[in-house]
Amino acid sequence: MTPEDRPTSAKALLSQGKAQRAAGRLDDSIVLLRRAVAFNPNDPSAHKHLGISLYNAGDIPAAIASHKMALSLDPKDAESWSNLGIALYAIREMDAAVDSLKKSLEINPQNGATLSNLGVVLMELARWEEALTALRRAEAIMPQGVSLSEEQKLEVLAEARKEKVDEFRERFANPYVAAERGYIDAVIRPSETRRRLNQALDVLATKRDKNPPKKHGNIPL
Repeated sequence: MTPEDRPTSAKALLSQGKAQRAAGRLDDSIVLLRRAVAFNPNDPSAHKHLGISLYNAGDIPAAIASHKMALSLDPKDAESWSNLGIALYAIREMDAAVDSLKKSLEINPQNGATLSNLGVVLMELARWEEALTALRRAEAIMPQGVSLSEEQKLEVLAEARKEKVDEFRERFANPYVAAERGYIDAVIRPSETRRRLNQALDVLATKRDKNPPKKHGNIPL
């Protein structure tokens, strides 16, 4: 880029920076977008696109900082929340990535790419039911855009079902719930069964059943 070609306004710098990124010249793109930010530090779009170029160049921490700055200026930008989530996922900040992607979807619930990305992150967290819900929504919006094989989809479905079964067992199919509700008197561990049975039999060994004393004779006829 010659000095004559250099743009002299924030808007022109932003446009040129995006064009350089599209052409694969990331270093030039980053230089231009940093100049755009310097021209107008309060432009969230300049920070957002700088973050995208930095991410594509592999500078994830700087990309995260740029996306956070963009969001401090425009917290309603769904794309910036999504970009931040992707960058956080890249450094394995999984819970923070989920939060960012969900905030993006609160603003734009019909973004299939964000739903798909959320599903992938949730899969890695083994939150299978949530992952399945996100991926199904993504597929409904953009049927060709979900990059999971049929085998992977079946795996997610199976794991989601297993998650629900485990949840049911934990909540209902165990003796502690019955004990908590007063349906049984005590929960005996297998290792304590013999001792508790012996104690109960010892009590019964000396038990004598006595009828109450007779209070009345036959009724008068």
